[in-house]
Amino acid sequence: MKDINNFKDIDKYLRRFKHTTTTQPYNLKCMKDLMKFLGNPQNKIKIIHVAGTSGKTSTSYYIASLLKQAGYSTGMSISPHIDEINERLQINLTPLNETDYIKAFNEFIELINTFDEKITYYEFLIAMAFWYFNKQNVDYAVIEVGIGGLLDGTNVVDNPNKICVITDIGLDHTKLLGNTIAQITKQKAGIITKNSKVFCYKQSNEINNIIQKVAKLNNASVYHPKERKYALPLNDFQKRNFILANSLVSNIIVENNKAELNKLQLEKAASIIIPGRFEVIKDNKKTVILDGAHNLQKIRTLVHDIEKIYPGKSMRVLLTLDSDDLLKNNEIILSILQLSNNLIITTLLDLDNNQLKDKFYNSNKSTNKIKITFIADPLSALAELLKSDDELLIITGSFYLLRKYRYLLIK
Repeated sequence: MKDINNFKDIDKYLRRFKHTTTTQPYNLKCMKDLMKFLGNPQNKIKIIHVAGTSGKTSTSYYIASLLKQAGYSTGMSISPHIDEINERLQINLTPLNETDYIKAFNEFIELINTFDEKITYYEFLIAMAFWYFNKQNVDYAVIEVGIGGLLDGTNVVDNPNKICVITDIGLDHTKLLGNTIAQITKQKAGIITKNSKVFCYKQSNEINNIIQKVAKLNNASVYHPKERKYALPLNDFQKRNFILANSLVSNIIVENNKAELNKLQLEKAASIIIPGRFEVIKDNKKTVILDGAHNLQKIRTLVHDIEKIYPGKSMRVLLTLDSDDLLKNNEIILSILQLSNNLIITTLLDLDNNQLKDKFYNSNKSTNKIKITFIADPLSALAELLKSDDELLIITGSFYLLRKYRYLLIK
């Protein structure tokens, strides 16, 4: 289309598609119909399907990085993107440049022009990823689940070559997935298909039993990574994700009679920058850590890693909240306060400073004696953080605000 010439035009075009809700039930009928309309490209390539609560994106990046080191061509689609939409369409860890992305985007629009069902923003982008990776004939396509697994738009692969990855499971998106670990695990395990391979850590008995049960029903094989000690510059959580990724890639390498990756290759695979995931940015002699920890499990992991890597450092934290549920989550606030009581809270909600403060303290009675700075405007909150003389500045919470902050910090 002539009117799509840059990423801004693409964003404008995609506004016509509704977003998949995170609070209402979703079914795969439209997505399956769309894939059938496209000739089911998702079943013509080898898919590595990544689900879980924490670590999905990092694990996806490490899988793609390790496959690259092993000499395989790899497509990768992650969700959400941080900087720009082309992060959802990467070849060998490189997002398509603007020109190539626009060319592919326009071709895909023309291709689905006669599809007569209304699709969502997410369905459009996932379908485009499957189509493009098949068109490029990649050796493997790493596809990150958006939410859940069983009813996620990515869960349309019916191919015995599919490999499933399930990262650490915890409570998140409870309105959609259920409010118990068992309910959420069933959703995550929903990506397991007939005769597929499943790579995951052993977690609680409750989680393990559900995954094993779903795998058995599908005649799928479950693989648990062996504990390995890597001398790599990774925090504990990222090292855990790396080991899981490497267990999968090592399995692929052995099956294809290739040589195991050497120490240098492993170091290169581990050294990639994963946007917004414990990302360290140096800004005017300040050390800023960006981490999209938007649920309790991720916040606790962030706190653990920072305490271990930066013991004794003075720090200030900017917590970005994008929903009432997060604002009312007392445990998240108390976990963050383990790092520093020098806390700034901002929000995407339509509130002024006093409204934000009142809403927070009404929900968090146990913290009303702690001095917290409330700045409802996100840009003003960032400016306040950067004024700090503390050795370490931490920005965590909403990915949507993280995206804006990252752009301002690295431009």
